[in-house]
Amino acid sequence: TEGIEPLLGSVNGPRYNDSWVEELTFKYEKTERQKVVFNHNEIKVGKVSFSMHDVVGASLSAGGFKVHSYPVTSSCCSGRSRTHVPLKFWVDEKKKAETLVQVVNKLARPPSSTKDRKILFYVNPYSGTGGALSMFEECKPLLLHGGVKPEVVITERAGHVREDVIKKDLNGYEAVCIVSGDGLIVEYLNGVMERPDWEIQIRKPIGILPAGSGNGMAASIRHESGELMDSVGSAFLIAKGFTSPVDLISY
Repeated sequence: TEGIEPLLGSVNGPRYNDSWVEELTFKYEKTERQKVVFNHNEIKVGKVSFSMHDVVGASLSAGGFKVHSYPVTSSCCSGRSRTHVPLKFWVDEKKKAETLVQVVNKLARPPSSTKDRKILFYVNPYSGTGGALSMFEECKPLLLHGGVKPEVVITERAGHVREDVIKKDLNGYEAVCIVSGDGLIVEYLNGVMERPDWEIQIRKPIGILPAGSGNGMAASIRHESGELMDSVGSAFLIAKGFTSPVDLISY
């Protein structure tokens, strides 16, 4: 198939300009195989399409692999929200399943996303109404589906994050995420600015799971991205690895 090597090859290759086509069994093991097309816009199974924008990743499962899609759904009680809709594909050979998992993960995430996906989470259990830990646990499955390997630090006092950031080796992390309100974001940035390598670390992506009282910065980021204004929407942005420059002076 043309384009397979660029899709999985070098960073400079046209990874997002190609499609990968396979004959796969979808959803139910005993059904007939269908033509499946994977590209940066969609996963097309026969005449049915699933948006690649809603996909956070793929993982091996018994008999094949699953694509983890989180489309926006609506209900009369809870309104609009992102809901996990796993897409199951049956594959005879494990090696082929592993390759297709790599393909989906490449297509679902930006080139800036690291292979290891190790992300540092600072969780403040005292922020807002005290629901930061439960919020993180609620969002954790989505993050794991996105290949995120979370390292969690539970803050114990004011200044804890600043002290930790000053001395911590941040080079192994794809990003740092704050599970709290705007105050802990400021504390994290103050700690970064006290580091000798602050000019490098200030460019590290920051994610926010909004668990404070006001959550102004998280709301602004989600508004700019067009994402839903809830914790799952924030976790979705983190899992996808979407980033955009922010003028900190404006906040």
